[in-house]
Amino acid sequence: MAWVISCSGKDNHGGFLVPNDDGGAGGSVSHPRAGAGGGSSSAGTGGRGGAGGSGGMVDSALAPAIKITAPKAAADPNADEVLTEDQVTVVCQVVRSTASGAAAVDASTVKIAMLDADGKEVKSASGTPTENDNEYSAAFVTVPVASGPVTFQCTASDTAKHTASTSIDSLIDHGPEIDIIEPEKASAHNGLAPMAVEFDTAPVPLTKGDKQADISGVSLTVYGVDVKTTDAGGGKYKATVNFSDKVFGAVPIGPVPVVLTASNKRKAPGKATHSISYSILVDGTPPAVAVVSPAPQAVVGRASILKFTAVDAGAGIDNSTVTVKLNETPYVFSPTNGKWSLETGGLFTFQLGAEVKNEGGDTQVTVNISANDKAGNAGKGSAIFNLDNQPPIVDMDPPNLYEVTSNTTAKQCSDYFDPLGTDAPNDLHTLPNYGRFRALVYDATNTKAGQSDFFFALTDRNSVQIFVQYDKNSPLLQDEDGDGVCD
Repeated sequence: MAWVISCSGKDNHGGFLVPNDDGGAGGSVSHPRAGAGGGSSSAGTGGRGGAGGSGGMVDSALAPAIKITAPKAAADPNADEVLTEDQVTVVCQVVRSTASGAAAVDASTVKIAMLDADGKEVKSASGTPTENDNEYSAAFVTVPVASGPVTFQCTASDTAKHTASTSIDSLIDHGPEIDIIEPEKASAHNGLAPMAVEFDTAPVPLTKGDKQADISGVSLTVYGVDVKTTDAGGGKYKATVNFSDKVFGAVPIGPVPVVLTASNKRKAPGKATHSISYSILVDGTPPAVAVVSPAPQAVVGRASILKFTAVDAGAGIDNSTVTVKLNETPYVFSPTNGKWSLETGGLFTFQLGAEVKNEGGDTQVTVNISANDKAGNAGKGSAIFNLDNQPPIVDMDPPNLYEVTSNTTAKQCSDYFDPLGTDAPNDLHTLPNYGRFRALVYDATNTKAGQSDFFFALTDRNSVQIFVQYDKNSPLLQDEDGDGVCD
């Protein structure tokens, strides 16, 4: 009796070896990242496909023969040609096996893949036939793969389902590292003031001992204009941009592109350049600040609320700079301060009267409002109000008076009369059983000695009350909280 014994095996990288058609050992196989080589797979001893190039595998001598012809394998960045473009086209040849009984290549099974340094597939695509016989290609964007090792793999089967695969190792160089310090992306800047630019660069070696990774030069472009940079040492570069410079023509307004580039000393195929493009916002117009209420010259007091708008169509308002200055005292906007509020449309409110209640010596209050936009442009607004922080005048027994009217020819004076009417009891007046109590209530703004003119304020008519106290030994009205107003 004769026994036929066969054996198959699999390594911890996913490569495998199966018996050949006669039960003998097949060709050797290796993991896709086994090492640099010619990038081909072919039939091996005993009817198996031997590994060629960086690695390959076949599951039968009948499987197609595969060879990657582009790009070239690379292991030494100082001697080999590396990949420096953001896109690479991988080309592989897939031909029918020369073994007896081999089937034709199934073009629909040709697959080309790009793997990162850990052997993880980043992207794969079906091979597209080229104008050359038995040749297929696929294009890959190399940006997702970090600078350093990369593997390209090609796999195909014949119509009988026999499969082969091969791969090559190469190196990708995206150029030096660039870190933005200033201006930050989407940041706002004053078009009328100098703008500082600063960025860091650092070499990115592809392998240990990579001598061509060092920085060879940098460039800065703002709004399409080349700007000179200064080497500050340690890979840091600085520049100053004046948007009012004639090289810009008119001062740019709105989004402005910034491009930072850095190149290394790569020789084959040439310097690798890394570019960062982003936009900033340039704004040379100050915010519009306008008082909404009260109206100019209106009377304000401790219950008054100031309303104003601060808007900016460019960079937008920097709310932390919004300030109301009452005479010489500034009050900065704070969203957590109950005296302030902010509504949509840039409408700010500030409890004005509460902050002027102790300034009894002033007859007017000057309100200056300032607000900066995020580019640093300053907007201002102001108004003058007549100040009233004195209580109304209440008199239940006012003196008699005359009423004077005037026309175009002469003044006319009324008879002397009691403004409360003859029915209103006067002070110390004895009433039999009935009295029509009245009071003269009016309010005026603050006054100073020698002032001949003054402004009437508006009295809160709903606050007027008449009290009766039967106990003559107790006060009728009393100021309990010391604010100068009877409670």
